[in-house]
Amino acid sequence: MRLATLFLLAAMFVGCSCSLAQAQWGWRGGYGGYGMNYASTAGEGYAIGMADMVRSAGMATLMTGVAADKFEDARSKYIGNTVQATQAFIDRNRMLDSYQASLRRPPPSSEQLYRMAQIGLPQALSANQLDPVSGNIVWPVVLRDEPFASYRETTQDFFHNAVTNPQSFSYDSYNKLREASGDCLADLKSRIKDYRPNDYIQAKKFVESLTYAAQQL
Repeated sequence: MRLATLFLLAAMFVGCSCSLAQAQWGWRGGYGGYGMNYASTAGEGYAIGMADMVRSAGMATLMTGVAADKFEDARSKYIGNTVQATQAFIDRNRMLDSYQASLRRPPPSSEQLYRMAQIGLPQALSANQLDPVSGNIVWPVVLRDEPFASYRETTQDFFHNAVTNPQSFSYDSYNKLREASGDCLADLKSRIKDYRPNDYIQAKKFVESLTYAAQQL
C-alpha cells in the first residue's frame, strides 16, 4: 500500500514538471519536434495574433505601393503615347497644308486677265485690210471667188455705211452681217478641199475679224 502511494506521487511530480516546461517554452507538435507553434498561454496567443496582423498590414501596404507604382508608370506611358500621336497628327496636317499651299497659284492680275481675254478674240484688221475712213475692204484671194459674192456685198455695204453715215448703223444691220458671216463660214468649210490649208485658214480668220470689227462699232 505504501509502495503504490509513493509511485503515484512520483508520477504526479513528473507530470507537473512537464506541464511547467511546456508552459514556459511552448509545445511543438508533430514528430521530432517539428510542426506548428501554438501559444501556451492567453498572453502569448494574443501576442502571436497581433504579430500576424502587423505582418499582414505591412504586406498589404507593400503590395498597394507596388500596384500604385505600376499604375503610375502605365498612366505616364499612355499620356506620352497620346502626346506623340497628337503631335504626329498636327505635323502631318501642317505638312499637307504646306504642300497644298505650294500647289496653289496666286490669282491673276488685271493685266493677265486682260491678256487671257484677248487670246480667244479674233485678230484686229489693219488699215490696209479695212480702211477706217472709207470702210473699203481688201479681200483675201479665197473670198474673191464667186460663191462669196453675196457675203462681200453685204459686208462692204455695212462698213461703208457705218463709216460714212454712222446714223445708219443699227442692231438689225449688225444681225444681218452676222448671219451673212455665218453663211460664209459654212460655205467656206464645205469647200475646204478646194483650197490650200493656209489660204483656208486666212479666209476663215478674215471673216471672223470682220465680224468682231463690226461688233466694236
